[in-house]
Amino acid sequence: KKEEEEEEEDKDSKPEKKEGAWAYSYKEKQKVANVAMSKWKVALEILGRGYPVFFFEMDVWFLRSPVPLFRDQKVDAMFGAHQDNPDAINIGVYSVLPTRRSVDFFHASISLFEQRPSVHDQFVMSQILRWAKQPNQTNLKYDTQWGKNVWGDDPPPIPEFKHGYVTHDNFPSWAIVSAERPVVSDHTVAIHVLCGMPLTAPHGKQQIAKEMGVWVGSNGYYDDGEARYLWMDGHIHNAVSFTMHYPGREPFYQYHNYDRLKWLVSCTIALANHTNRIWVMPKVANDRGFNFLWMLLDMQSVEEFVRIRETTFPSNPRSWISSRRYDVVSRIAISDGDKGPAMQLYRQLDAWPTGTAGAEGWNLRFASVEDAMDSWFTLAETAEDSRVLLAGLPAANGLLDRMVKIHERKRRNGAKLDLSVPAQHIVHVYRSLKWCLKSFSDEGLMEKVPSSAIARDDCYGRGSGPS
Repeated sequence: KKEEEEEEEDKDSKPEKKEGAWAYSYKEKQKVANVAMSKWKVALEILGRGYPVFFFEMDVWFLRSPVPLFRDQKVDAMFGAHQDNPDAINIGVYSVLPTRRSVDFFHASISLFEQRPSVHDQFVMSQILRWAKQPNQTNLKYDTQWGKNVWGDDPPPIPEFKHGYVTHDNFPSWAIVSAERPVVSDHTVAIHVLCGMPLTAPHGKQQIAKEMGVWVGSNGYYDDGEARYLWMDGHIHNAVSFTMHYPGREPFYQYHNYDRLKWLVSCTIALANHTNRIWVMPKVANDRGFNFLWMLLDMQSVEEFVRIRETTFPSNPRSWISSRRYDVVSRIAISDGDKGPAMQLYRQLDAWPTGTAGAEGWNLRFASVEDAMDSWFTLAETAEDSRVLLAGLPAANGLLDRMVKIHERKRRNGAKLDLSVPAQHIVHVYRSLKWCLKSFSDEGLMEKVPSSAIARDDCYGRGSGPS
């Protein structure tokens, strides 16, 4: 019955736009309120039993033990602070001692939030702490949030604190770094990846943590000795370029050609799927710098084909420096030659296991792009014992041209084309991938270089297929 009542109140799934309230639908507000109440009520229960509480949310990642921060705690409560505003609390992390004042504080927070569930839970606690800072607790008033009256024309009665206001302080903002774009230093204890609204962009928060190298991982995410990977080759930065130019081609041949990007990415994903390898995301290079591919491509559609690792995975010490397991590396590449498509296959032996290094390679030439593509997939299979397969495609313009023509003909008339199995595989991947990048005119996306990337830029679950 309760669910039916909620559905009736939430017929319109669009977020409500109420003055002073978070722009959530009814069900979303209930979810946020339930989470806030749960973490407060559990803390209150533990405090009431005489135990201290150290709380942190699931989007907080620790680089080292936080115990020294609160081992000699003198005040009732300590809170995280915002990186750009050290005086403003962030309740994603807090340490509370079991005192009567702290128990009163949580009772009051719960009471106010129950009466005004649309008010940001953090603002509820901030309001009480602002009252606590006043020299004499008389003529207390409710504050506005961002210039708006969130408490209503008839605000709740101001709570009484029988044992006095809670004493409090903030953790240093450089120790617990809470921000949409956290800046980590040698003294950072933990980072808390924020977003515009509570309980949003969980996948984007994970991506930020992974790219920063603070993601811990589980189930062999970083230390699976049997895992095999596929990385993009042919660019010094492991990137796909929007500004590529090649000898023998007209000027700006692939300049800002976002469709080439989609075909190139589809080829590497298809190859990773074919060889059962983990696909390491390449960066996207353009005039403004580099972009994270997860801001442009919906990784939910990629998960249908391959397991994924973040862009910075190759340079993350957790992934390889300590284990030294990339002992055998193979490279395969396709390029356009004067007399048809050319293929280069390299097999490189790393110097780590034996103290010696060696390489062997072959230069091959084919009559058609289709033959080269078949051989490219077949030769990738011969590198089965290589931990890393470096796939070079950026110079394969003839191949990409062919892929575009295949897709266009199929899209226009639905004709059954006589395609090789690798080509069919690539076309299937291309048609299945979903993107947030529609054209290079998406200036907002292309301006988002890594230093300005935030969790809500994540394309996960928001992309659409090719037109």
